Amino acid sequence: MGLVASTEHLTVAMGELYAGQSGDWQTRGGDESGYVLDGVLGIRIGSDGGREWLELRPGDGWYMPKGIAHSYFAPEGPARFIFGVAPRFLADPDDQDDPGGSSATASK
Repeated sequence: MGLVASTEHLTVAMGELYAGQSGDWQTRGGDESGYVLDGVLGIRIGSDGGREWLELRPGDGWYMPKGIAHSYFAPEGPARFIFGVAPRFLADPDDQDDPGGSSATASK
């Protein structure tokens, strides 16, 4: 991940995964929206190994509500994407919002 910009209201980052690479599970402190630039990006949603998943291609976007556990992976070659999180990038460990739910959406 590469940080593009960060303020008290918004964090924007670029992500790049190699073919077959999978990221760690994460939960954000704000709502996350992203856009696939190149390749195929997979997003596992919810805990327990990913009860649901999205497969996104260039031009596709996604929305992940605050507190939803998710993980990125590259199922078919490298993948590049950009995403923003508002208002906080890091999750508050004391926040009791649905930590493992699955309410993500994708758009084409």
